[in-house]
Amino acid sequence: MSSYPEQCRLSLERRLVPGEDALTFEQELAEITARLAQQDGRFRARYEVSYSVQPLETARDCSVAQVLLECARKAIGPGVNFGIQSFWTDAALLSEAGIPSVLFGPGGGGMHSTVEYVRLADVELCARILCECARVFCGS
Repeated sequence: MSSYPEQCRLSLERRLVPGEDALTFEQELAEITARLAQQDGRFRARYEVSYSVQPLETARDCSVAQVLLECARKAIGPGVNFGIQSFWTDAALLSEAGIPSVLFGPGGGGMHSTVEYVRLADVELCARILCECARVFCGS
């Protein structure tokens, strides 16, 4: 026979994007739970936001971003451009401390899963581009 528990516990992760903060997520949760309670008078929910960090947003005209973009375009081609990612890194903390930061790395997949991988050729290319970026950025 099927069973229907009296209650359940749900854990989730909501990654912030530039322009959002922990309040953004709390407001979303409040709206969702209020809507569910309207649809089902027996529905009860409480939530707790236990951890929140600001997303990384680096200005595209930032000097290190521009140097890295130019070095990547020279090595890979003109199709290289800025993009956005949904993951979080310590680079956001550096940026909050006033140290402009960019994310750049090799291709791969399966981040933090049992099948995580990177392409070795991409690791070599990435290393060459980062070395060139450091050389140009530091002026030597």
